[in-house]
Amino acid sequence: MYNEKMVSFIIPVHNVEQYVERCVRSIADQDYKALEILLVENGSSDGSLAACERLAREDARIKVIQSVVTGVSIARNLGIERASGDYLMFADADDWLAQGAVADAVSRLEKSAADVAFFDYFNSLEKTDSSPRPVHLAFPSNQLLDSATALTWMLEGRFYWNVWQTISKRELFASSSIRFPKGIYVGEDLYFTYHLIGAARQIAFLDKAYYGYFQRPDSMMGKARTVEAMDKRLCDTWDMQQKLWNYTVERFPMQLNAYAAFSARSAFVDLISIGLLNNKLINNKWRVFLEEKFVQYKDSLNYRDLKNRIRIILVQFKLLHIRICAVLAAKCMRGH
Repeated sequence: MYNEKMVSFIIPVHNVEQYVERCVRSIADQDYKALEILLVENGSSDGSLAACERLAREDARIKVIQSVVTGVSIARNLGIERASGDYLMFADADDWLAQGAVADAVSRLEKSAADVAFFDYFNSLEKTDSSPRPVHLAFPSNQLLDSATALTWMLEGRFYWNVWQTISKRELFASSSIRFPKGIYVGEDLYFTYHLIGAARQIAFLDKAYYGYFQRPDSMMGKARTVEAMDKRLCDTWDMQQKLWNYTVERFPMQLNAYAAFSARSAFVDLISIGLLNNKLINNKWRVFLEEKFVQYKDSLNYRDLKNRIRIILVQFKLLHIRICAVLAAKCMRGH
């Protein structure tokens, strides 16, 4: 083991009173003991703060940080600023970590000399689920990737960009550009992880599920089905797409094709979402957005990919009603 290296965990806390103890104890009880657990509490209206303070009294490695400004990105950025460990890891307060995760993640970084490592996760449908479901991503577990290749693989869906699937060297965060974007709740992990990979020299992988992901019905993602949330998502998506496109043009121009293809696939997921809303105003706004997106990206798309060609044709020429498009897109995407 590499117990001399300190690992800082950053955990945003907001109205998670009934979950936060499970999350914190799953980390504190790891066989890897050189830990700093930063609970960044921001504006909870339940007993979350009291729960965090009680946990901190029981374990000196747990520290409570209060933020007067709410938002998961703000909380995570504050945690990054306050962290003192050699490595950073992230968790959401309603999730948990499997035993051995920290030791194996640190060992992988130390042995590979990589700057960032990704590990797999499992989905859980219940708070006390005893039979987690590993996602089984196509991790290149025995390989080290440079940043350009890793970005391409991520855009192709070989691994996901969830920040809680990563361990990274804290020295990467000396640059203020590697932070979570403020004021949005859609795309912040993609934005952050994209820049994190871009700053890394080498990226490693662990082909094992360590992180338990539990989506609450009242979570931010669970609330994203309202008309207001979809309208906000439109603005956030457009902003993120433009920023990441510009970043790719500047830093990784050879990956423009991969990014454009990724954006095309994402557009059809959005089509399905807005089709289910059945709201004319939002649907029209999204149609305009998707048309503008495809005008920008179409010249960079790989037309040899049949699925991409089908997606583009369906959007550009509006051959069918949006609900029929969603059905066809879903069938097409099953093979992706």
